[in-house]
Amino acid sequence: IAAWLDRRNDTVDDLQAVYFARASESARRAGFSRTVAWDDVLQAGGAPSIVHAWRGQSGSPVSDDPWLVRAATSGIDVVTSHGLYLTAGNSVDADLVVAWQDVYDRDILAPLQGENASAADRVLGAEAPVWGTSVDRLTWDHVAWPRLAVLAERLWTPPDRFTPGNYTAFLPRLMLLRCRLLASTPVAVSPLDDYPSVDKRSFLEQCDALRWPRLL
Repeated sequence: IAAWLDRRNDTVDDLQAVYFARASESARRAGFSRTVAWDDVLQAGGAPSIVHAWRGQSGSPVSDDPWLVRAATSGIDVVTSHGLYLTAGNSVDADLVVAWQDVYDRDILAPLQGENASAADRVLGAEAPVWGTSVDRLTWDHVAWPRLAVLAERLWTPPDRFTPGNYTAFLPRLMLLRCRLLASTPVAVSPLDDYPSVDKRSFLEQCDALRWPRLL
């Protein structure tokens, strides 16, 4: 690769653009009408059908999501995972600890308010990646749940029915989901340490108070 770049006097961005162009052509020949690529391709000058925005900008809040904005305002559909990586590290939001409250309060359309509001239709959704190098089959469930369910709730809730920071109605349903997952699989769901349990009831007693269907 280094020799190829030297011969052409190209940069890594140039190489990525060439690679993406060839990969896209191969996909089209195979019958695929749309291509998806990381936001790095935008930096290299490519124009995929869908951009996967994952990077931020040093010193900026997670909510800025600059590559989502760049893609959407350029007329390109976009999916974001910026600030939603459930395993920090590997230079992806390495200093970010994503609590379930952070996931719940995240508004992926917030960067497109004001003069960029018309580009919001380009946002297809979001995902919460988990680095396979940071988990194994014994720890994956604990890392992913219940935050995956929280993201699903957030993305499926109409904006006019959502209030950031208001967990009053949501938290009992999240607790109920944890009861069901632990009882039926069991799935090693992370505890909800901030669930109100001042009466020191046991976990099963808390579940029973939520009128959950016993599966054991």
